[in-house]
This record gives sequence, structure tokens and C-alpha cells, in this order.
Amino acid sequence: MQSETKAAVIVIDYGPAGQLDINGFIYAVRVLGKALNREERAEQLIRFTVEVSDDLNRRTKDIDQRPKVYVGAISYKGAQPFTTTQTPFPPLVLLNIPSIADKYSSGAGVFFWDYETIMAKQPEIIFMDEGNLATVKQDFEKDPSKYMQLSAFRKGRVYGTLPYNYYHTNIAVALADAYWMGKVLYPDRFSDVDPITKADEIFTVFVGKPLYQMYADAYGGFICLADMFRVP
Repeated sequence: MQSETKAAVIVIDYGPAGQLDINGFIYAVRVLGKALNREERAEQLIRFTVEVSDDLNRRTKDIDQRPKVYVGAISYKGAQPFTTTQTPFPPLVLLNIPSIADKYSSGAGVFFWDYETIMAKQPEIIFMDEGNLATVKQDFEKDPSKYMQLSAFRKGRVYGTLPYNYYHTNIAVALADAYWMGKVLYPDRFSDVDPITKADEIFTVFVGKPLYQMYADAYGGFICLADMFRVP
């Protein structure tokens, strides 16, 4: 390509699609900073990302009792159902908590699970990718009793997350999701955090302006989905 275009060609890789490889991101941003003569800006992004990662780890690394969590309806090549998940799920990794699906997957990536196993595991808290809420809602309306076999649905412990892995990983959104999920999972450890304010801080550092409301308008935002999944 370099010989054909007569221009410098730099290959950038910041980790597998849908995953959150902090070290890969650091390397890629550093290369870009050098290539574009924006090394100071690159280091600013790196410092901030490391600080966020370290903060999430500090808040959650020493917790003994962790709830059983499932993340469903993960975005992947079009609309996906409730049973599509991801292992490991990057925001949960940052929070030092596994998904109930992690030990059932043979490798990292999107994992197409079965409803019976989810029901057998009975997650205490469920998160769903809001990019696929319409698909899940449509299925729920066909057979609400199926979903109500899960205690998390019966107790209203179902929450939305912003989609961050369309064709690759949106680092800023994944970090914002982690704070929201941390607030739900460990409210005492995140009592000083407003997830919306934190999301806008992250977006501002990455792209120069707050974007949370735009995401919320498009998908729903950081909300409990209990009202959406009630039996008529």
C-alpha cells in the first residue's frame, strides 16, 4: 500500500473487536501521537485512561461477596437476542467481577448462550445492551412468563448499558458503562460517583465535549429497565 500510494502507511491495532485492551490502546495511541506530532495529546489520553482503570480497580479489587451478573443482548453484526452475551465482558473485567457466562465460553468474544442455562444460573442482576432493547422487548411481549422465571426480572433488577462495540471497541463508552455498572453492583463503593457526570467527563477528555445526553436520547441511557419489562 505504501508503494502504491507513495505515502507513509502505519498499521494500528488496539486489541480484538469488542474487547478492552488497555495496553493495546496505550501502544496504539502512542504510535498515533508520534506519527501525527500530537504526543502531548496522546499522553494525556493515556494518563486519563490508566487513571480511570486504576480507579475502578481500586474501588472493587478487595470485595469478597460479588453478585451473580449476566449481560445480554450484546451488539454483534446486527440485532441480537437476550441470550447473546460476551465473555469476558470488558466493563465487568474492570470491576473485578465475572459474568455467569464466563466459565461456559471456550474463548474471548461474543457467545451465543441458551436460555435454559441462564435460568438455571439465576443471575441476581442483569444488564442489557440498549442497542438491542427493541429485539428483547418484542420477544418479551410474546412470552413474558419465560423472562419472569428469572428472579432479576421479577425483582426489577434489570438495567441498560450503552452499546460500545458496533464494529470495534469505543473505549470511552466502555469506560462510562463500567462506572454505571459499578454504581449498580456496588453502590457503597461508588457512592461518590454520578455515572452521568462521569460519562461526560470521559467523553470530554476523549472527544472534547459531553455526549451522554445524545446517547441517552438515542438508546435510553443509564436506567433501570424494570418498567419496560412488566407483565401487563
